[in-house]
Amino acid sequence: MLRLLTALLRLQYYIVDIKVVRNFIVIADIYRSVQFLTWREQDKSLTLLAKDYEPCPITTLDILVEMPRMAIVTCDNDRNVKLLQYDPRRAVESKKGFRLLCTADFHIGHRAASIVPHQVNYHQMSIGCAFRMDAVL
Repeated sequence: MLRLLTALLRLQYYIVDIKVVRNFIVIADIYRSVQFLTWREQDKSLTLLAKDYEPCPITTLDILVEMPRMAIVTCDNDRNVKLLQYDPRRAVESKKGFRLLCTADFHIGHRAASIVPHQVNYHQMSIGCAFRMDAVL
């Protein structure tokens, strides 16, 4: 038996990337940065958990998972990389969980066309990522 599950989420701008891990969905928007959603099977709905309130021209994103933590890595048109996390326990900084927290950001000097997560074997770090750079700057 095949069931078709659909949900409607009205977005007003230009979606450039979508990633899914379990029932969590991360959407990159070229005008509105990142939105973090969850899929609820009970009522078949998408619920916005948090978003990045700083407008940033996101070009690509990926999700890094190391249980029990999850981080969102984004690249933008300004040649920056950001690491965002959802942490509703930090109520003041995250606006009671509605804001994605920027835990790291740095300038890489090139536009990244994609993010490729891979395992690394360092003592403290078990997840890493590589960036494929655009040929045109």
